[in-house]
Amino acid sequence: MSVPEMLHEATVEVKGFNKPAKAVTFVGRKLPAIMLRVGQASTGLMVTRVVTTRLTGGNFPNLNRRTGTLIRNVTASRKHEMNDDLVKAWIGTNLVYGIAHEEGFDGTVQVRQHPRRITERVRTKAAKARARKKRRSGATLYTTVRAHQRKMMIFPRHYLRHTLLQTRSDIPVMARRALLIAARHGRLPRIAEIAGGMR
Repeated sequence: MSVPEMLHEATVEVKGFNKPAKAVTFVGRKLPAIMLRVGQASTGLMVTRVVTTRLTGGNFPNLNRRTGTLIRNVTASRKHEMNDDLVKAWIGTNLVYGIAHEEGFDGTVQVRQHPRRITERVRTKAAKARARKKRRSGATLYTTVRAHQRKMMIFPRHYLRHTLLQTRSDIPVMARRALLIAARHGRLPRIAEIAGGMR
């Protein structure tokens, strides 16, 4: 069997092949640092989501904002631990009522002695007469509430857990984005570039 005459030898010239090879080498060397940045970006995104979608607005399961203390207190760890192929970080709050709203609470609490301002709703005639007399003198009406125990029931809102589950699906997208930026530009990606556009 003879070789057909129409076969020709062809050479394909590839220019700039060393540039992708350098990018892959850079990504390989910097992979732990890149994944650390992905971890930092994801925890920052979780804090933003907790504050904007779970702790504002009055609809259940969102908490009503009164003083903003819980919003200011939800934080992520500044240092991320890295073991082999795992990046660890924590997100949460150390406020007792923040933990109660996350996990739920059913029990009794101790209420301290505190002053309470007397409003217009006074029941007896004698109390109304005293209130009128004090009002005429210009004094602000306060009474002292003694220390007591109070039964409380708070339904679990899981504002941290739900946000964690929501963000878990975004982490592979952020990892791909970070690897592409590192390969394209030959530098570590910035946290804003990794989580940019995600809400």
